[in-house]
Amino acid sequence: MLIDPRAVRAIVRQIDAHSAEISDITVAGHTLVTCGWSQLVSSTGLRVDRLLKVG
Repeated sequence: MLIDPRAVRAIVRQIDAHSAEISDITVAGHTLVTCGWSQLVSSTGLRVDRLLKVG
């Protein structure tokens, strides 16, 4: 979620990134990049997501 404390609605935008946890976020200009974890379909474990999400 992107939160703007100056906005009437605090949550400005919600972005679907990874199916589990986000491990790192970086912002450069107007670009937001995350890397994180995805849930394994066949078990309850997690795996490192091989793709970066750019929003």
